[in-house]
Amino acid sequence: MRRRRRTDTETARAYRDFLDAILWRCCWACGRTESPEHRPAYWHAAWFLHRAHIVARPRIEDVRVVAALCGLCHGRAHGERFAEQP
Repeated sequence: MRRRRRTDTETARAYRDFLDAILWRCCWACGRTESPEHRPAYWHAAWFLHRAHIVARPRIEDVRVVAALCGLCHGRAHGERFAEQP
């Protein structure tokens, strides 16, 4: 008997569910969590963990190419810097 292939919608839903359940606990680079006590005093934007794609082109929804990063570390990966950052 043949296995049924997942649709794109099912695959995307499974990807989001996996990220929410497993990866979104702390930043892989610095260890910060989404809790308010880990938000730096100079950070005035919303504080949450970002889905950072290690492989950008082609951008695929696959948990093997995604890391959870805080806003500071994700920004640093894109070249952003803050004067207050150590």
